[in-house]
Amino acid sequence: KVGGTAVTATAAELNGVVQLPGRNLIMNGQGRINQRTYASGTATVAANQYTLDRWRVVTSGQNLSWTGNAARNVMTAPAGGVEQVVEGLNIVGGTYTINWTGTATCTVAGVARTKGEAFTLTAATDTTVRFTGGTFTDVQLELGSIPTTFDRASHGEELALCQRYFCKIVSSARFVAAAPTHFLVGNLYFPAEMRVIPLLSVNSVALNSNATRTLVADSTFGGRHQITNSITGDSADLVVSINADAEL
Repeated sequence: KVGGTAVTATAAELNGVVQLPGRNLIMNGQGRINQRTYASGTATVAANQYTLDRWRVVTSGQNLSWTGNAARNVMTAPAGGVEQVVEGLNIVGGTYTINWTGTATCTVAGVARTKGEAFTLTAATDTTVRFTGGTFTDVQLELGSIPTTFDRASHGEELALCQRYFCKIVSSARFVAAAPTHFLVGNLYFPAEMRVIPLLSVNSVALNSNATRTLVADSTFGGRHQITNSITGDSADLVVSINADAEL
């Protein structure tokens, strides 16, 4: 308001001024972050399988593909859809606007939406944004009724946001052959505070000795892992890559 009088602005006027960062509730809206090293066009093996960070393919056997580069990708959604669940903790409620570039069809919370459309979201409620049957990039969901220019975070900022939901951790251990079987219990250090206690799984193992091993990633304490190694030589060095998954 100016002097008690309400003042409105057009989208062009609003976008003509510097916008504050952090407006966009969609993460990885240009498909730049790929911690899982998902290969473009690879068929998924389960429903709701995550591919590029924060984006999951709805129907098993379908895929997400893209063209572009590390700075900006244009993604293509299959017929069954690619979606992102926006965490309810980031939704204060009220009027929101969705916008994107491309030919794909969009639904928000199951309702079809057009580019630049405004609608109401419920506070503290997880909300699914889905794209089907076409291309999409520069995806933005923001508070307010006017679509603003795409809020592009730096690569480091975007990565840190995604690591709240998924990250990879490297842990190392050395076993000395004092007995046939050895145990190591250690702690994992996450690059960001994760949304919930993550589900841990072993991604890969590098081993320098002729030894068999059983690896258990235990998420009970939010970051403890146990490695059991049965040594057939004098010692073994392990480097273990562990996935930590706290997706919605």
